[in-house]
Amino acid sequence: MLAKLSHSLIALGCLFISGANANLLTNQQINLLLENDDVQVFTPHSKVKKVTLSIAKSTDHSQGKTIAEYTKDGLLINYYQVSVIKDEKNDLSHNQNTMITTLINIADGQWQRKQTLNTLEIDNSVYTLKNDHISMVMMSEGMAYEQNMAQHVFPLNKHSGIWVNFSYMIFPKNEQLNIDYQFDQNSQLSHYQYFITDEYGNRTKVKLNFQYDQQQRLIQCNEEDDYQTINKPAEKIFSHFNYYDFDRLGNWQTKIEKMHSQTVIYSRTIEYW
Repeated sequence: MLAKLSHSLIALGCLFISGANANLLTNQQINLLLENDDVQVFTPHSKVKKVTLSIAKSTDHSQGKTIAEYTKDGLLINYYQVSVIKDEKNDLSHNQNTMITTLINIADGQWQRKQTLNTLEIDNSVYTLKNDHISMVMMSEGMAYEQNMAQHVFPLNKHSGIWVNFSYMIFPKNEQLNIDYQFDQNSQLSHYQYFITDEYGNRTKVKLNFQYDQQQRLIQCNEEDDYQTINKPAEKIFSHFNYYDFDRLGNWQTKIEKMHSQTVIYSRTIEYW
């Protein structure tokens, strides 16, 4: 889940979000929009200062570590994640891909996000949180530019949470982009959908559905990826999670993820305010 979510949601790194009538987003929702993974899911009464998650064991030989820090109000201020994926076809191979993501609070309500895959820079951008909206300035090869997105927030009903949609304010020629997030009544992400058509007419669609137990722990993720350029049927990925070793506030310290024939064991430690 750690590496898969980060890979699937790279698209979030190209947003410039604006809008005048958006509803107030909670800190939990803002955290998930800034850097979306279930490392940041805690019991509602938790006052988390720092969380560290590591891959303790993996059948595919992947490695990973995530560190996140929060204000006393629960807003994400610093985030670091490294994921190392080895060659699945050859246990003796030294070939591997390393993805590093950092998100640093550089000023009040402002974060700088960087992401690299091996030596390739995927993202270098600055988020600014103002009036319940997030704006982003992208930087590439020493140049700064903005991509303008319209943000739409719709309350579903008092029992179902909210739906957040992002789309181009002015659509470039022959291009489309829609990103949908649905949060449940506990501010947790329940559905995610990413759809884009590029300037050449190629379409990409990614859908994820998340299910939680009564303790608000993620127990299942269903993912469907459809890449038109690959010319293959949509790929479906099902992940299931079990939790063990809970701390005094009910937050898990060990998680086991099973995805098809793969198993990953995560270890998490939490420091509270």
